[in-house]
Amino acid sequence: ANDPNEFNGIAMTRGGSWSDNSRDTLQPNQRLVATPTSSQSESDDQRGLLSIAVEFLFGPSKLDSSEIYRLSSQDLEKWKFKASVLISLCIEHNGSICLRDLLPFVDDPPSLTEDSSAITEALEIVTYFNGKPVDNDDGGGSLGLNARFCFPELMAEMEYDLNSASRNFLTISTSEYAPPSSTNTNYSIGSILYKEEDEVGTVDFSCDIPRYLYERPFVLTQLTRRQFGQCMLLGLLNFIGIVWVQNAMMPGGLLELPSDSSSGIRIRQRKRLTNSGWAIFSFMIMALLKVLRFYALLFFVLPVFRLVIVLIRNVGVARRNERRASFCRQ
Repeated sequence: ANDPNEFNGIAMTRGGSWSDNSRDTLQPNQRLVATPTSSQSESDDQRGLLSIAVEFLFGPSKLDSSEIYRLSSQDLEKWKFKASVLISLCIEHNGSICLRDLLPFVDDPPSLTEDSSAITEALEIVTYFNGKPVDNDDGGGSLGLNARFCFPELMAEMEYDLNSASRNFLTISTSEYAPPSSTNTNYSIGSILYKEEDEVGTVDFSCDIPRYLYERPFVLTQLTRRQFGQCMLLGLLNFIGIVWVQNAMMPGGLLELPSDSSSGIRIRQRKRLTNSGWAIFSFMIMALLKVLRFYALLFFVLPVFRLVIVLIRNVGVARRNERRASFCRQ
């Protein structure tokens, strides 16, 4: 028999944490959930206020190496999830599945199964994992969404390391791409504004195959709740302080600045400034306060503007999730 590693694509499915030896220490009936490393926790605690404020204003930096790694890891985990689902479905359907069964797991689901893009989207999964067409029991082929495919490379991967693969494949119900266990899939506003702290612990082992690929909503920041609250408090105190100083320097205020019409007594108290010079100085101070007030207000306007964009994008996410879920009910 050929060595399974000779198949193309096995290295892909085993990449990253797919074959992480640390997972071999887990019990078959348990799976570690969202356990942050100490370095990640220390990194979050040691972030400077400027770095937190920049993310609050402009969102997570796409140029940061850790962010690029996180995005690539998410894409890899999504394909791992699909690989696990394919193997589970192949086992359930005697070694092969039809394109119709893949529609709940495509990236861009069509509105109807009759759409021409339905076959294209399903075939993307087939070609990614080098699926092979399978004839019907009567010896004839199938057309359209009824065409059946098998995935020998994925099955060889599972047979090559059954102990490790069983934990990766059969715990897919706890994946971040698996739909929530509750029927209510609506997300809270807090989960969009900041990163909610994950619970550390174990969950029960489950052999259930997820019904569809669940796409997580976009978020405004990757800050923790504490960091997000610090930014809000900082911006609010900054805005209130600037407004108070600006009002105090207005005519009749506690810190009123003299103008051209000021009395000669007040002018003589400042021997080094002429009457016109003091007026220019007062004008510059008031202009500077107006600029600071504008930026203090902009500190909230920018996140609100980005939040509107995030909510609009999440409408598309919810629509795609609903389409995937609808294919499960057909």
